[in-house]
Amino acid sequence: MEYYVRLTAQDRLMVQAPNKFVDAAHAVGDRVHLHWPAQASLVLADDGGSTG
Repeated sequence: MEYYVRLTAQDRLMVQAPNKFVDAAHAVGDRVHLHWPAQASLVLADDGGSTG
């Protein structure tokens, strides 16, 4: 499953999570808490392009 989590008005984070039928899916507007090991992170550079 992929979620797009809004951090600020300009920043969002794309989260990939295993699709488990026992876990309820999150709806738009739900508050969530995120955590992950540092080695599972991938940071992409801003290319300066528009986001609109």
